[in-house]
Amino acid sequence: MRPFARYIADHACPDSEATKKTPGNADHFRQMLSAMATDVTREISQLTSKLQRIRAVFLSAGGLTPSDLHVPPPASASSLEGVLAYFQYASKMLMDTDQQAERFLREMTCEHTAQIGSSPKELHSGAVVYDVKRIEKRVAAFRTCLTVNAVDRTVITGRGAGSSEDDKVYPISQVMQLIKSRSDKTRLGIRFEAKKRKDDVFQAAQAREDVCQSVQLMRNQDQGDDQYEKLKLFIGSFNMGEAVPPASLASWLTSQGEGTTLNLADASHDIYAIGTQESAMSEKEWAAMLKRHLGDNFALVASEQLWQIRIVVFARQSLVTKISHVQTSSAATGIANALGNKGAVGVTFCVGTTPLCFINCHLAAGAEKWARRKANYSDILNKLQLGQKQLVGFDVTNQFHHIFWFGDMNYRLNFPIKTILENVAVRNWPFLRKADQLIRARKAGEVFCGFDEGELEFPPTYRYERGTRDAYKWNKQKATHVK
Repeated sequence: MRPFARYIADHACPDSEATKKTPGNADHFRQMLSAMATDVTREISQLTSKLQRIRAVFLSAGGLTPSDLHVPPPASASSLEGVLAYFQYASKMLMDTDQQAERFLREMTCEHTAQIGSSPKELHSGAVVYDVKRIEKRVAAFRTCLTVNAVDRTVITGRGAGSSEDDKVYPISQVMQLIKSRSDKTRLGIRFEAKKRKDDVFQAAQAREDVCQSVQLMRNQDQGDDQYEKLKLFIGSFNMGEAVPPASLASWLTSQGEGTTLNLADASHDIYAIGTQESAMSEKEWAAMLKRHLGDNFALVASEQLWQIRIVVFARQSLVTKISHVQTSSAATGIANALGNKGAVGVTFCVGTTPLCFINCHLAAGAEKWARRKANYSDILNKLQLGQKQLVGFDVTNQFHHIFWFGDMNYRLNFPIKTILENVAVRNWPFLRKADQLIRARKAGEVFCGFDEGELEFPPTYRYERGTRDAYKWNKQKATHVK
């Protein structure tokens, strides 16, 4: 209360004389109030600034253009009138912001309530009908119904909810795949056994989620402990050296080469992901050659190419109905970081609800180019457009349950060629691994953080004499010199 004490001591008498002559002329008292209200007006100014932003958000969300209040903001609080204006403006802003928020929330709630109210409709215990819009190729979209019956354990398409001859009734065992659209939260693709995919648009996103949860629950109850399926994957990388591959790939595709492999005598793989570099065949010719080796029991899931860098993925026919959300992408890291002589290609898809990612790369060559290979790796992570693109700041390593990265990475052994050949002759793999550039880079946290690499129990593959597995051609002819 020091300001008031000083006022009583110094200015009360002058104000008394002034008000006796002219009512309302206590200027010193008003100045004291203004000074005492300085901190308060500063807080009110900050409050109104926040309220303005909140109010603008609700106005814009409601489709209205943010506008000023009828009460203008005060110019300053240097007078008692200015202080009062600040209080009046803050009060008006607070009330109007509350009204705009309530209006927006009321309309949003009404819209949501209307959607939920019209769909779904519960007919009897266990059966729920959803009004949907069916979207099919070469047919105009039309209104129909989708019924989920938890008692009969069926999914029914058609307006009769199972009572009409035109309705199609599918046991839960025939619901092969549910495919959620990522761009439209109300759209759901359904693939029934031996039927083409059907796409339905629900009246609300929650309705789609209810259907997916109901179907998954029935599936889990039917499958019991066997609901999780184990898959065997073959990951292969082949630098063709711009030469035509051998006529038979049987030993390669059945893992009968060097190194540690699983015993696959009684079974083949479920998914084959094969990457090539310096490919001599066209993408179509290479895919056809692989298909001949794998047989009719496998179907092409996806392929992608960047110049001579290619990836082809096949899956067992019985698995195809469970595959969804297929994406492909490429990333060039060659000359000027733009040409495709170096870079990567990728394929991603979901098997059921499990997202998988396959990346085949060809990194910069040369024993001394380890820093360039590190840069290639970072560029590939930044450039590959796979997964949910709206997740800013999340590259492919953060978006998939399993990532398989393979290819010609061009990392070398930091040993003299004589030392390498001597240890290859006696199969001293642990000694050679000590000089592996990739192992060193991974341990330093420079590349492939979080990845696991299989044991290197085979000779270095660079640089075999063409057509052999026991002789190396370590002098490389260049146009300008021998390397």
